Amino acid sequence: MYQQLLDIDHQLFRLINSVLGALAGGPLHIIGHYGVNASAFLLLAWVLWKKRGKEWLGLLVFCVISYVLVLYSVDLLKQFFARPRPLTVYADAVVVGDRLGSKSFPSGHSANAAAAAMAAILLDRRLLWGAVAFAFTGGLSRITSGVHYPADVAAGWLLGAACILGLFRLWAFAPQSLKFTGIPASESNRESEAVAANPDRSADVQRIGEHPEDHPRDS
Repeated sequence: MYQQLLDIDHQLFRLINSVLGALAGGPLHIIGHYGVNASAFLLLAWVLWKKRGKEWLGLLVFCVISYVLVLYSVDLLKQFFARPRPLTVYADAVVVGDRLGSKSFPSGHSANAAAAAMAAILLDRRLLWGAVAFAFTGGLSRITSGVHYPADVAAGWLLGAACILGLFRLWAFAPQSLKFTGIPASESNRESEAVAANPDRSADVQRIGEHPEDHPRDS
């Protein structure tokens, strides 16, 4: 089963690289190699401007931790799997840009693209389709450039998105000074905020709990 999946991965690489690499390898390489990092910085600048005020610090810390988390996760997996890049396996592969010599699985550029896209979607749902197209194009360019297999790209997408989603959830428990709009609150935080906003609510809940007979259920 594993060997069959590996063969499919190689065949998909040969197909995509030979066709799209020859037709649009250059433009896609520019998008994937330079556009990913540039777009991530532009996204950060845009969101910082949108959330200028006391929220900027929490967002900046979130972005820095996200970048480090994705970077080291990719590096750790590359060292563990140690998969050779396709350009070192296939002498006739279409190669655009530098002939990278590091490991192939997973794709770091694809992970970064997915992380930036997921962050954009979580902060503003209106960016959904643009973010998806950006991540897809960034990942595709790594195949057409001859430096990654499709499985490398898919794994990078999953890794980048998972890192952002996980950190996004954990950020609910961050200090209040590092919170920013869009970060979900934990159950305890939501309850505390609701009580603070409406002090009578706590007393009402307590009275209902003490005297359930005063509030019969509808039959």
